[in-house]
Amino acid sequence: MMKSLLFITVASYAGFCLLLYLAQNKLIFFTQPAHVGEMLLPPGYTSEPVTFQSHDGLALKGTLIRPAGGPAPLVIYYGGNAEEISYLAQLADRYAGAALLLVNYRGYGGNPGAPSAAALIADAKRIFDQARLLANIRKDEIYVHGRSLGSGVAVAVASERPVRGVMLTTAFDSLTAVAQAHYPVVPVSLLLRHKFDSVAAARSANIRSLHLVAGSDTIIPPRHARALFDAWAGPKTWREYSQAGHNDIQDTPGYWDTIAAFLKSPPSAP
Repeated sequence: MMKSLLFITVASYAGFCLLLYLAQNKLIFFTQPAHVGEMLLPPGYTSEPVTFQSHDGLALKGTLIRPAGGPAPLVIYYGGNAEEISYLAQLADRYAGAALLLVNYRGYGGNPGAPSAAALIADAKRIFDQARLLANIRKDEIYVHGRSLGSGVAVAVASERPVRGVMLTTAFDSLTAVAQAHYPVVPVSLLLRHKFDSVAAARSANIRSLHLVAGSDTIIPPRHARALFDAWAGPKTWREYSQAGHNDIQDTPGYWDTIAAFLKSPPSAP
């Protein structure tokens, strides 16, 4: 009886681990369809379609939102694992007069391909390189803003490209650490293919960073953002909103003002 019970327990555990391994893409990447309808813009802003070529030949389409006037700084935004990011166009004026580049991940928003950590990071680096060639963009004033899963993409880009500054919303140290906290009895480090090891990249990211943290986040608890913050090599600023959750931090008073102040501050500022 004891042997049978042990066998059933071990087999069930192995089966659960196998299920998580096979289903991890669907558990991590909630691909979203393309936005349907008119894209709303703030007064004085215009939009234009842009297309970037991935390392493996995919045409990744997006939108460049421009303010009126001459050459502007640029913010490139990387969304969460369930975001179709074109909605952010209506908030472009929150970025202190910068242009805003919105390119959905592969597999999201009608873009071709299947997402993975390696592919998303490779795409983001190529998009950054190509974005420096856009007209009316100050190529030496490009910022990146990553939210949730997108923080892993932003940190990877910031560690290897000439980024002016990086903004991180509800960020994490590594996806391995977050997943291990949610599945404590599972050998996550052995099973996870999409590790997004932001702490390792942060140690070589000697640039300014703004860490926007939701104090009541139960999806990515603040300790993961703190571990990333502590590892950051460059000047860094911590802003925690104690009542904010993972999905509503952007509605917290002061959130957008903090982003605007970061973009307006000189490169030498913390």
